[in-house]
Amino acid sequence: DHVHMTARELAAALHRVGFTARHVDQLTEIFELVRYGNRSGQPLAERAVGCLEAIRKAYAT
Repeated sequence: DHVHMTARELAAALHRVGFTARHVDQLTEIFELVRYGNRSGQPLAERAVGCLEAIRKAYAT
């Protein structure tokens, strides 16, 4: 059930269906820094947006 997946479980599932590890791993790392490392700020937000944009471009049809 995907509703109860951890960030790493979701990343592994995305790898299995073909998403590029670099994009998924970077986004997972950012999530973990914010969620568990009490980090935030514009640089992390910009990195996250960059990762999402790279994913969107890589998999756009």
